[in-house]
Amino acid sequence: MNFAATFQSIPGPQIGSLVVYSSAQVAGSLGRPLSGGAPNITSNVLNPGQYYVDRANLLDVRFGKTLRFGGTRSVAVNLDIHNFLNGSPILLQNDNYAAWQRPQGIMEGRLFKISTHLYF
Repeated sequence: MNFAATFQSIPGPQIGSLVVYSSAQVAGSLGRPLSGGAPNITSNVLNPGQYYVDRANLLDVRFGKTLRFGGTRSVAVNLDIHNFLNGSPILLQNDNYAAWQRPQGIMEGRLFKISTHLYF
């Protein structure tokens, strides 16, 4: 019997909050319109690196068995399970103010795969 496991723990994406300000809104604090005739400016109102989404943990496992048939003939049968813990952490989210923190990507669900290798 063969067994293998792979564990990954990656940090979640940084949380931002992007707000769009028009040139008229900014003109009051700048004392002038935006340079270059820009109609608006996008600003992150959270400090960079201050907030993050939870970590994403992924566990992949493989169970296998090698069956021998005399001489050099054998068959290896494997069962692979991707995302064994069946977690669904957020991998990508929206930072725009209108749709703030709506998930745009989550980890795939649990996946089973059966494979064989023939050796002769």
